[in-house]
Amino acid sequence: MNESTKVGTSLAFCVRDIVLGKSSIEDVEAIVAGTHFKSPEDAIEAYQNTYWANFKDEAATVCRLLWKNGKIIQPGLADMQAVIYVRNLWYSSREDFIKSQLVAGRLRVASMLC
Repeated sequence: MNESTKVGTSLAFCVRDIVLGKSSIEDVEAIVAGTHFKSPEDAIEAYQNTYWANFKDEAATVCRLLWKNGKIIQPGLADMQAVIYVRNLWYSSREDFIKSQLVAGRLRVASMLC
């Protein structure tokens, strides 16, 4: 089993990367998204005809698996002021992601992940 190392910043694009084989689901520690979905089905409905149109079923499976394993983090659900600063799609570790948020002054997001 691989040690989880990657932290993503976009549910739509990270799931796409996983489906396209650019990233491995086994390497994903978390996806910290600026979304406000209540369920994986809400995300699937929102993205299946746009970002995931060419691979709906595969993307839905990946999304459900990430959700089930608690790997989709949506800070905005707990705190509407927790806005994510996005410079990269993927960070190599939770620490790198947190550091990026601190540098950008996103203390609310960083504190949620510590």
